Amino acid sequence: MKTGRSPWWHVCLSALAGFTVLVISISSGLTDRLDLSIYDFFNRLRLDKKTDSREKKSPYVSVVAITNADVTRLDKPFPWPRDEQSVIFEKLAAYQPSVLAVDLLYAEASSPEKDGRLAFQLAACGNVVTAFYFDESENREAREDTSLLDRSGNRMGADFTDAKWPQFDASPAIPNLSVSSGITRVGHAHSIPDSDGLIRSIPLVIRHGDSLYPSLSLQAVLLHWNIEWSQIHLSGNQMTIVGVPEVGTLKIPLDERGRMLVNFPEVHGNCFESSQVFSLLENPNENFPVDGRIVCVGS
Repeated sequence: MKTGRSPWWHVCLSALAGFTVLVISISSGLTDRLDLSIYDFFNRLRLDKKTDSREKKSPYVSVVAITNADVTRLDKPFPWPRDEQSVIFEKLAAYQPSVLAVDLLYAEASSPEKDGRLAFQLAACGNVVTAFYFDESENREAREDTSLLDRSGNRMGADFTDAKWPQFDASPAIPNLSVSSGITRVGHAHSIPDSDGLIRSIPLVIRHGDSLYPSLSLQAVLLHWNIEWSQIHLSGNQMTIVGVPEVGTLKIPLDERGRMLVNFPEVHGNCFESSQVFSLLENPNENFPVDGRIVCVGS
């Protein structure tokens, strides 16, 4: 029986077969799905390890949730009328939050009285960030007054030459003029699902024209830290923020599309102090921590 090395053509055929399998896997997305499955496995493993030892609740963020029970209690379709919403923000203003991050849209006008009242109560809260978005199918007319959008975006020291951040050319759905007078900035509400339809990351910035616009969450954090645009630099796969209180320089790793992986908690109530809207309205809780915090309001 012959021994020794395999004939050279055996080696070539094996290499060719391996290369073919690799090309097919890449072109069909099999490698992407494998990467995502591995990530999900380790994420679940991390959450399982924390089941017995709850994560320490954030000292910086509190959540005011609009739940199905709240909608049923008011017995009105959601989103609620602007004057009803203004009552919520009137209560929250008394708690003196550092930033109010409102995950609600105010693109369409209501009555001048209701919008004016809402704007007044939002302004009383101080720093307010609300959501906005782009919809290419809406063919929305451009707004004459773009001051709110102008102060919400910046180039952030970025080089646009080879940028792959999400880009939108349509006119954005930003709060109407009456409401926007009570809003400090807007933050985008876009997310980009992975190839399997799940959301594991969020684009920290999106591009519109010659400006980059932070997500709603990032915009809230920048206001909380009192960060100027000149302190932010976006390059390659990283966002760098200098002069962060108690931190100094913060480097946030991103993918080529400007997305940051989200550290999703098992249950948000384990990580953040939270309250339901009607609980807060009907039974004001002096112990509910809001003073000096980012307060997130949304469904």
